[in-house]
Amino acid sequence: MVLGMAQFVMVIDGTVMNVSITTVVADLGTTVSSMQLAIATFTLTMAALMLAGSGIGNRIGRRRAFVIGSMIYGIGSLITALADGFAMLFVGWSIIEGIGAALVIPPSLPWPPSTTQVEIEPSPTPCLVESLALPLRRVR
Repeated sequence: MVLGMAQFVMVIDGTVMNVSITTVVADLGTTVSSMQLAIATFTLTMAALMLAGSGIGNRIGRRRAFVIGSMIYGIGSLITALADGFAMLFVGWSIIEGIGAALVIPPSLPWPPSTTQVEIEPSPTPCLVESLALPLRRVR
């Protein structure tokens, strides 16, 4: 549950910034185009480093990568909350939170399948129909 919530927070963060863009522009005295740059940078930082975050999780352990990523994300959130200008928001939110999200999301993805064991009965359906029948297989 914690893993799912953490992943939800990381992904929803970009949506929240898109929705609140006019308020942030008014509060920080910046432009809409600079906020769009910050949103794009957050998304690109998170996406570009996600493969590296997965590799780090495999090397140092998923739990450790999750904790380190959560701490980095929390530091970025603190910097963003204390931001009094666009530069601080850009560094805190776009870069630091993006790095933290890239460390948190990949290690949290394989945990549920790796902690539960599910046996699937072989299906008598032909290969062509098997991909459509996959959700209909019985799970023990």
